[in-house]
Amino acid sequence: MIAKSAIYENVVKIFRNKLGVVVPDTEADLFETGMMDSLKFVELVFNLEKVFGSKILVGTLELDQFRTIANIVKFVEESMEINGIYTT
Repeated sequence: MIAKSAIYENVVKIFRNKLGVVVPDTEADLFETGMMDSLKFVELVFNLEKVFGSKILVGTLELDQFRTIANIVKFVEESMEINGIYTT
């Protein structure tokens, strides 16, 4: 089981280490600021699957779920709750 703080830390690490992006604020709009583009989005989804061990169905995704770090953490939490691998 993984805690919310660990999810946040891992998401930030993905951005920094895999995408080469330092996000200044958990509420910064990743698309409007240009920190996220289509290629980085695909890389993000791949790395989220790899780090958190859950399959993400691309056809069911909404961009708003990935607009901010806070939204991504919430998305991962919900995905992990469904799979029974998340705790608060």
